[in-house]
Amino acid sequence: MLASPRGATSTALARLADDGEAEYEFHLRWDPDSSLLTDAPRSVVHFGSIAAFLSPGSAVIDDVLASATRASGTHPRPLISFDPNIRPSIIGSREEALPRFEELARRVDVLKLSDVDANWLYPDLDESAQVDRLLSLGANLVAMTRGGEGAIVATASALASVTSRKVEVKDTIGAGDTFMVSLIHDLNAQENAVSDLSTAELTALGDRASALAAITVSCEGADLPWAADLRN
Repeated sequence: MLASPRGATSTALARLADDGEAEYEFHLRWDPDSSLLTDAPRSVVHFGSIAAFLSPGSAVIDDVLASATRASGTHPRPLISFDPNIRPSIIGSREEALPRFEELARRVDVLKLSDVDANWLYPDLDESAQVDRLLSLGANLVAMTRGGEGAIVATASALASVTSRKVEVKDTIGAGDTFMVSLIHDLNAQENAVSDLSTAELTALGDRASALAAITVSCEGADLPWAADLRN
């Protein structure tokens, strides 16, 4: 999506604890200019976090999704991915946010979230039941990151549990974004339908994403790694 400068700039202040975990303070205005949207073909549409929940800009997200799902044979439907990246201080109560989350989750191919997100959305379900619930909403693939405990990558017919790389954690900012970027990159290159991926293929997706996220948390600052960093 394109952007144009209008009004005050939104800011986010991150404070790091001794273990690298971050707390955030936001001052936000989310009112993108929908006139800048185009119908140009896209291979991927990704959205998430505050943009998906905060009005009035969340309505523009709905327009983007509607446009993506109207893709024709001339413009094939893009891969659509969603990372809710829950920020309760901004999006309101669970009772307010859950219907919006589930509405959006029903419209995507790939849903990625953290175990913290999942526990906030579905506090009465255990991890396995959370994954089942998320898949039942309609996404073809669900990925749940679990910090140092690794990640789960699942479809309706296959599930892979991958471990995290052991590194010294300096800064967790950007870890989830790195995992998401890796998933999008690799899924966009897949020839098979996302829903048809085998356990071995899901494991490879999760291992690569986890390895890149480990590089991110081992460095200070939200500076996402390059694919070549895996070879170093």
